[in-house]
Amino acid sequence: MPISGNGKLVYWYIGSDNTVYVNGLILDSAYQSTATVSGQLKTTAGVNVGSTITFSYVTGSSGQYKGILSDTTAATLTRNTEYWMDITCTAQSGEVLVIRLQGPAIYAGS
Repeated sequence: MPISGNGKLVYWYIGSDNTVYVNGLILDSAYQSTATVSGQLKTTAGVNVGSTITFSYVTGSSGQYKGILSDTTAATLTRNTEYWMDITCTAQSGEVLVIRLQGPAIYAGS
């Protein structure tokens, strides 16, 4: 299930691969293609869920990065429970942007 947004409400799909996008990563008016981007899913209490995921630059895009929260990790989520993912984007210059996506876990089709 694709998830995309910058600080937006999202849904985490239980038991499915969740593809997460960072769209239009820009620094100094230029789209970034060489940033280091990673994300960590957490409970609202701040407890890590699963491992940190690494995002890859989408070739030919305008600053788009893609990461996948695995179906194995997503299988551990509790229905209607809120989770957030802090996504850290670090440019080659060392500048850092953190994006938070937050929302409940649901079953696909709910």
